[in-house]
Amino acid sequence: MTPVGGVMALLQTARFARTPALGRVAEYVRTHPREALTRSTYEIAAEAQVSPSVVIRFVRELGLRGMQDFRVTLAAELGAQLPTIYDEALAKGPSQGVAATVLRSIAQALVDTADALSEAALGECADRVRAARRIELYGVGASGFVAMDGAHKLGRLDLPAWAYTDPHLQIMFASNLTPADVAIAISHSGQTSDTVEAAQTARMAGAQVIAITSGREGPLARAAHQVLWTPAFDPPVMLGTFTSRIVHLAVIDALTVAIVAREPERLERMRSRAALLRRRKEDGR
Repeated sequence: MTPVGGVMALLQTARFARTPALGRVAEYVRTHPREALTRSTYEIAAEAQVSPSVVIRFVRELGLRGMQDFRVTLAAELGAQLPTIYDEALAKGPSQGVAATVLRSIAQALVDTADALSEAALGECADRVRAARRIELYGVGASGFVAMDGAHKLGRLDLPAWAYTDPHLQIMFASNLTPADVAIAISHSGQTSDTVEAAQTARMAGAQVIAITSGREGPLARAAHQVLWTPAFDPPVMLGTFTSRIVHLAVIDALTVAIVAREPERLERMRSRAALLRRRKEDGR
């Protein structure tokens, strides 16, 4: 949600003056707005001489969902384009902290997702998935790899899961689903037409549809019964291959752990199979 009057307008008010720590964060952003676009939570906290939790509180006081929401909103207000990881690496040079730049970006996206992801929604999705007769995961491009990872993770828990990354196969199998089935559709933008069509087809067939997406109000979210929202932001040049892919994989992991928390016996069966596979490797098979 965009703050009424905008971020910069709110910083001019006395809203944050009542709390010295929040006031220091507000003053830093007010006087260094473009720098704030590229700083991590920890870097803003250091500049303002506060703890990282104060920065998170500041963002929520603005009515925003997390740091990435703050950056996107502020960038739009300033008429600026959010820098990509490539931009930051070019600015620093080829041997100046490239790994740290990438990993900090991913870490921040994971923190933002942890703050934004609804535990209630995750639990509801876990219940639907573990009760499903059949589970299908859809994704294309980078999201296709997430779908395949999800099918692998769920399969290890003895759940009947299949991943489809070909748009024609997605539609074919989605149309055969029933109300006893679950479809998990994955798209960073939430606007990938092939994935949206597969989700819509699965829903029309009667299946429960779960969307994993950063596009909270996009067509994929509208086609789903439940949305696991990930606030990672990848500019178009990134082609969805950096933070969004990582956080979507993390959401799949969170979903599988939520299932195990509800059915611990699945973990025991997985451990038994792992021991069998280990013995086969030791036997050279």
